[in-house]
Amino acid sequence: MTDTEFAADLFAALHDIGWDGVGISRETYGPGEDAAFDLVRHTAEAIGLAIETDAAGNMICTLPGTDPTLPAAACGSHVDSVPQGGNFDGAAGVVAGLLALRRLAGTAHRRAVKLLVLRGEESAWFGRPYLGSSAMLGVLSEADLASTHLRSGQTLADRLTARGMQIGPLRRHERLLDPASLTCFLELHIEQGPVLVARGLPVAIVTGIRGNIRHRGIVCIGQAGHSGAVPRWLRHDAVFAVAELIGRIDEHWRSM
Repeated sequence: MTDTEFAADLFAALHDIGWDGVGISRETYGPGEDAAFDLVRHTAEAIGLAIETDAAGNMICTLPGTDPTLPAAACGSHVDSVPQGGNFDGAAGVVAGLLALRRLAGTAHRRAVKLLVLRGEESAWFGRPYLGSSAMLGVLSEADLASTHLRSGQTLADRLTARGMQIGPLRRHERLLDPASLTCFLELHIEQGPVLVARGLPVAIVTGIRGNIRHRGIVCIGQAGHSGAVPRWLRHDAVFAVAELIGRIDEHWRSM
């Protein structure tokens, strides 16, 4: 099977797993992400990779090197998606990693090469991004574990427990992977914005990425007033307050 056929088959299978009639919805720690992990696991096993799963459910697929004392080279990404997202978001980096390891299998190389398949990197489902990688580095907080699912209201901790994950090491902030065990990490990722298209660039190297801070519940409270008795200059209208707030946020965004 050629590399193109190998990748096309994987993307087609991932599409079938995640298609919801409009887009791709592979829910964080949900059935779609579970099924995608099973697909990656079976593919990695067929290549002959050693497979481990950590306490948060992240999967590490390893192609050993000839010198186990050297830090490994790593690549990877995630397979969960936002609701009605794209089939290549995250998955492209995982499929590319599988392709690279498939090519390297059977060759002599000193460093081990690892594919990290991360869980829960999208923020849409629990309001917090980078769940798998945060757990891997021991920085998942109690507040993160108490965050609730977009639709069901189930906490992240309950969702993890229901899937057989080990909450203890996460609560103790244990590192599930020692950063010193890796010499590098490369993530190929699909560009889902217009920047590369607008600039006529087929590929780019990212040197930084925006942060992600969310306030999930913001309330602007106004004051009721009779339409005939309260003039504009004495009103405290919540809708106008929200409009002004959004305008000022946009001004700060532009200046930053």
